[in-house]
Amino acid sequence: MLGSTLAACSSVQQTGTFSSEFGSNSVGSLGEPYTEFRGLAAPSSADVWAVGVYRTASGDRSRIEHWNGVQWTDVPAAPNGGRPDVFNSVTTTGPVDAWAVGSSAGVSGFQEATLIEHWNGRAWTVVAAPNPGLVWNELDSVVALSKNDVWAVGYYKDDAAPARVLAEHWDGKSWRVVNAPSPGSGWNELANLSASSPTDLWAVGWTQDDGPRQSLVEHWNGITWAQVSINARSVQELRAVVAVSANEAWAVGPMGGPQGFERWDGTNWNPMTVPTPGPGVEIWGISASTASDAWVAGGVIDRGYRPLLEHWDGTSWKVIAAPGGISAGRLTGVLSLSSKDVWIVGTRQASQPLTLIEHWDGSTWSEVQSPA
Repeated sequence: MLGSTLAACSSVQQTGTFSSEFGSNSVGSLGEPYTEFRGLAAPSSADVWAVGVYRTASGDRSRIEHWNGVQWTDVPAAPNGGRPDVFNSVTTTGPVDAWAVGSSAGVSGFQEATLIEHWNGRAWTVVAAPNPGLVWNELDSVVALSKNDVWAVGYYKDDAAPARVLAEHWDGKSWRVVNAPSPGSGWNELANLSASSPTDLWAVGWTQDDGPRQSLVEHWNGITWAQVSINARSVQELRAVVAVSANEAWAVGPMGGPQGFERWDGTNWNPMTVPTPGPGVEIWGISASTASDAWVAGGVIDRGYRPLLEHWDGTSWKVIAAPGGISAGRLTGVLSLSSKDVWIVGTRQASQPLTLIEHWDGSTWSEVQSPA
């Protein structure tokens, strides 16, 4: 199930306009360094990757950690010269093939340049990627269907021109830009990507003219990217998507405001009844191991942030009490490998350590130490 095991977050990862909105809304204190994870991916329970940004009082830098079934360890990323380099998403097909994407600030004359790195089983290396925007280029999400079939999405922008959707594809030899719709006259961005097969990819984000943001949903059928209509009243922007099969997918959002979930039935996207955990929520990630087992991670905006975790049991969505009793902070990613193997990552708001990693074994959540 490519959408859950390979593109499981949203990133978040990840998930969102990371460099701008994630940075301005960061929680925690810089009195101590911490990692803000934005993406999770795994081909197996003993081979899990987490990527994001390492925050310190002296500046930020990219961060990669790996779980080998026993412990999390820091794995050096290849420096790209950015101030900083930031990862937003990660994907993998196996022990010797993983990709991480994001952006590098202040590189080669760009305010932001695309950042793509590859893991070959021994080390992470920078891979050249197109930068169609004259000023800003950012990749928010990545999914690998095979070693020769990898997609990444985000946005690019010239100085005064509208922001446009950025879709890039790896064919085993090089990355190239692939045309994708940008319907808005002001801003267009795809924040998250998931796939159930090479001919069934979903990407979600938002588009904007002069007024409020509107949800943007696009689909790849193996030939072209096309915009797909959605109930605009459900949610103004979508932040995460997971494709379980050709007839089952979820798209969720927003970044502030009431949450909205949409479900794909093979023909249409339909708004779903969901809990109301607070007047404003941030949705950062969604992951599903089966059609009856899905998780959503984010935060509730209520005089600060408190973690938001929700679960789909095949019948309804339910809010789950924050693991570990954490009252302040937010969850920035989730990865569901099975009903007894789920990871969440996030940040605490006011306690040490600020970096948060927890694991679900089917009965209890337990905190797992990060080297951050």
